[in-house]
Amino acid sequence: MGNTILLISSDEEYVRTIELKLAKVFAGRTHIDVITDYNAISKYFESGKKVDTILIPIEDSRYVKGYASNIRVIYIVEDNNSSDDKNTVFKYASIKMLADIIDSNVSKKRNNGIRQKTEVIGVFSVSGGSGLTLGALSIAHNLFNDGKKVIYINTTLNQDYMYYLDNIKSLSTQFSYQSAVNLTNAIKMIESEIIKQEFYYIPPYANHPIAYQVSFTTYVKIIEYIRQTNTYDYIVAEIDGTISQEKLAFLKTVDKIVVTTRQDEASISKLEKVLAMVPDIKERVLIVCNMFLQKKRDYLKSASLSVECIVSEYVYLYDIQFGFEEAKNKKFLEKTTRMIGGS
Repeated sequence: MGNTILLISSDEEYVRTIELKLAKVFAGRTHIDVITDYNAISKYFESGKKVDTILIPIEDSRYVKGYASNIRVIYIVEDNNSSDDKNTVFKYASIKMLADIIDSNVSKKRNNGIRQKTEVIGVFSVSGGSGLTLGALSIAHNLFNDGKKVIYINTTLNQDYMYYLDNIKSLSTQFSYQSAVNLTNAIKMIESEIIKQEFYYIPPYANHPIAYQVSFTTYVKIIEYIRQTNTYDYIVAEIDGTISQEKLAFLKTVDKIVVTTRQDEASISKLEKVLAMVPDIKERVLIVCNMFLQKKRDYLKSASLSVECIVSEYVYLYDIQFGFEEAKNKKFLEKTTRMIGGS
């Protein structure tokens, strides 16, 4: 038997139509299972059936949480403007488009349990106060919560993330010393320094990184080393807004870029200027408009960036007045995480 598609929806008429059309398109090479009663989902998975792809309305994704860690999930959306990423499909899209998305997703599944290459997600901002650190940590948490193996690496010299995590330790004295005198040796020691709370992370230096001659380039070398080990599904790299040639070059190498910004004219103008320096990355950029106020003018909406990049979500000001624990409970930036590749 070929691949198995599990179609889940309480819209029975829609299910019947899609099932028949998919059966014709995938005749002989794909088996299609259907669930219209959500109470039957747990029993289905407990039976041990192997599933390659799940199709489910995005608003019902909670019903497959915990079952889909190694299964590609395609979310059915009713807003055609929300179906621009690889993990969503417009409910009334053509059957050819749906079939193409399924084929693409099946081909990307892990082969015999072998991990696909580690993807690097760069999270950065060019304007202060846009929720950069909380956003980066939340994306790492969401990916972890989705069954992915994730490491968070903060490349900023201020290392503010230490205030969001519990019982945080510092990098060892030996590693810190080697960072200053022989970075190659330090990098070889990095695996023993990594800490796991839920997702993995590299702890901060005991003193300011500059004291150990650490720069952004240091972190780039650490990221590249970890990437090559292929140990993780995702590396979430937080990058601050101090722009340099090294950072622009690094952004060209990452798989996805999440930008946090505010809606005011200065923030959007800065962002446009930075992205204009690396125009070839725009198709990989997801923009999060944080601290949004509806009564104020939205300069992002009228900017060319809203067409050239994907605006993944708007977060209202009153929705982000919280710490990391509450961010987890509120599933902060969950939509953006789905567009990166989470289920």
